[in-house]
Amino acid sequence: MNFFSAKENPLHAEYKQLKRQRSALNLKLDSIDLVERTGIIGKYKVSLEHCTCEKFFYRQKPCKHMYRLAYELGLFELDAEKIAAAMKTARGKNLYGCEWLIEKSVPKNFVVIDFEAANRMPDSVCQLGIAVVKNNVVTEQKNFWIRPPYENFTATEIHGITFKDVKNKPRFNIVWRRIKKYFEGQTVAAYGLASDLNYLFATLDRYKIPRPNFEAFDILENVRACREKNLCLADLENAQLVTVAKKLRLTHKAHNALSDALVTAQIQIYLSKNFPAEKTLFYLSTFEAVVESIAKDEISPEDIENYCDNALKIGQSQCPKIA
Repeated sequence: MNFFSAKENPLHAEYKQLKRQRSALNLKLDSIDLVERTGIIGKYKVSLEHCTCEKFFYRQKPCKHMYRLAYELGLFELDAEKIAAAMKTARGKNLYGCEWLIEKSVPKNFVVIDFEAANRMPDSVCQLGIAVVKNNVVTEQKNFWIRPPYENFTATEIHGITFKDVKNKPRFNIVWRRIKKYFEGQTVAAYGLASDLNYLFATLDRYKIPRPNFEAFDILENVRACREKNLCLADLENAQLVTVAKKLRLTHKAHNALSDALVTAQIQIYLSKNFPAEKTLFYLSTFEAVVESIAKDEISPEDIENYCDNALKIGQSQCPKIA
C-alpha cells in the first residue's frame, strides 16, 4: 500500500500522524535508494509502504521514518509551521479515543502505565507495568502478566514474551479487578500515550468493561517540549525512551512493561525538577471526566462551548451546562 497517494491525504491530517510528521523534521537518512525508493535511518529499513520500526509494526500507519523518506523523495511536504498550525486545528478532533482535552501543569501525583502486546491486535495485551508517583516520588511498582485472547505472539522478538509464559495467567477481565483502582479517578501517564490508551480501550471493549474516568498525559510530549525549548535534554540524539534513560543513567530493560513504566516515572520526576513551569495536554477519558474537570474549574467557558459544539456535531445527547 502506498501511503503517500492523494487518496491518503485525510490520514496525514490526523493529529497523531501530524505528531509523527513533526518528529520526522529532526531525522536524517543514513542512505537512500532513489530507484527503489527505500532508505536506511539508524537500524531501520524504510520504504513508502513499510518500515521495520516497532511503531509501524503495531500501528500499520506511516511512521516518522516513512515521512522523512517521502520528504526526501519529494513526495511529501514537511513544514514546521504548517504542521504546528494543522495540529492546533486537529487537536480537538483526534483524542486517542478520549472524550476531550485540556491544558494544565503536570501534577506531582500520577500513575504511569506501560503495556506490552502479543501481536498487532490492540486487545492482545500480555503485560502491564504500573509505577505510582506521589509528591514526585515513586511509591509503588506493580507488574501484571495477562493471558491475551490470542496464542500467536508475533511480537516476541521485541519483548521476549511467549504464549507459554502467560498461558496460565489470568485474562484481562480478571486482572481488571486488581488494577481498576490505578485508573479510576487517577491522573494516568505513559511514554507515547496513544499506544497505551489504544491497548487499554481496545481490551476494555473486548471484555465489555466500562471505561474508567481518568485524565492522562504523555511524558514523551514533555520530553519533546523540553528539548525543543532547549531547557533540558537538548543534546539527545532522539526522544526514544531508551535514549533518555541512558542519558539520565537510569537502570532500564527495554520492552519490559514494569521497567518501562518505572523509567518513564523517573523521567517525569526529572522533568518536574528541571522544567517545572511547563504545561501539557491532559486527555479526559469519558464524559464524566469532563464534568469533573468542569467542577474543578479546569475547563474555561469557551472550551465548554467548544465541547458542546463538538458533541452536537457527532450526535451526543449529553452536554455539560455552563455555570
